[in-house]
Amino acid sequence: MMKFKLKFATLQLARAAGLMSAIFVGGAVYASSAHASNVQTPQLSQPYHGNGAQQFQPCHGEVLTDTKAPAVQIPVTSLLRDALLQQQQYLQLLKSKGQQLLPSQQTTLNLDPTAEHIDIEAFTASMLMGGEDLCGNTLLTAYNTPLLKISATRSAKYQYPIYQLPQSEAFLRLTRAQIDAEDWLKDLGLELGYAADPLDVFLAQVQGSAILEDISNGSRQLIGYAGKNQHPYKSLGQMLIRDGKVARAEMSVSKIRAYFAANPSELQAYLFENPSYVFFKPNQEEWPRAANNTSALPGVTAAVDPQLVPYGSLLLVEEPVLNGKQITGRQWTLRIANDRGGAIKGPGRLDLYQGASQLAGNVMHYGRVIVLQHPLAQAPISGMLAHYATEQ
Repeated sequence: MMKFKLKFATLQLARAAGLMSAIFVGGAVYASSAHASNVQTPQLSQPYHGNGAQQFQPCHGEVLTDTKAPAVQIPVTSLLRDALLQQQQYLQLLKSKGQQLLPSQQTTLNLDPTAEHIDIEAFTASMLMGGEDLCGNTLLTAYNTPLLKISATRSAKYQYPIYQLPQSEAFLRLTRAQIDAEDWLKDLGLELGYAADPLDVFLAQVQGSAILEDISNGSRQLIGYAGKNQHPYKSLGQMLIRDGKVARAEMSVSKIRAYFAANPSELQAYLFENPSYVFFKPNQEEWPRAANNTSALPGVTAAVDPQLVPYGSLLLVEEPVLNGKQITGRQWTLRIANDRGGAIKGPGRLDLYQGASQLAGNVMHYGRVIVLQHPLAQAPISGMLAHYATEQ
């Protein structure tokens, strides 16, 4: 059986002795008290029971913590092999431009993509993400590529436009209400089509891609993320929880759809409370493009906060095995950090791409996430901070 051969590169990672340490992975420095006697940890946003959260001991209270990778083997599927090759090309491009790769990126670059399995326990310098509670419970959600039926022309039924990215920066200052209610982008030739349901358009924007099916001839067009306006994202689900419309424990895409199907007059106000707006572009490829311009592949791609985890990193994810929304078990899967999402910030969130699966809305569970890394050389903390300063 062929296995991955590790090329142990000499890379620098700061590990300071004493009470304070600085952890650097992918563009951010986090100061943490490694030996604090009373760690104050945040609360989980989802209910503890039934959502897979675990009580890990000890709880380090850190954004990233050294961890021992489990003794598991991950088979290299054709999609995973394709993803590895694309990430290696991406990382080689970064190097050719003079960018210094970070430890988890160098780990990916050093792998043999022709191998049959990956031996996870060989990654002896790996880091556990702190999760929402800084104890290891990362909230896992999932996203897919939704199918939207559209008309090429506007009508009474199909009246909600799907827009391409405007060229003028002035248009990027528009809010969702100005774009959709006041039609500031109307007749600029930016329409990719018109949908019958504004909630479908909104959810496609959240996912970052969609398949458009023309009602006149059944032809399909994949569209992908092209950019967004300059306004911050506000979660529709969190608004409904805030207002007592949907219980936190029951929140899902299907619950959002059900609520607005029963209360259609409330939809516009809720949508406009989120001023953020996503624009699309046609995509001629089989799969959507992820944030680092490689393919978003189902069962492989993960959306991360790139300030914490650099693109191209390998992630070992403790994903739930679900029957509907109920956890029946757990499994270790290998994901690649090559996408991002407006709601994915810090160590507490990870979004898993599921392709065209319509079951993505069932996933809102906790699991451990490990950033895989090779053994690294020691470096003084001052040198680490100097390196961080040059990256900004």
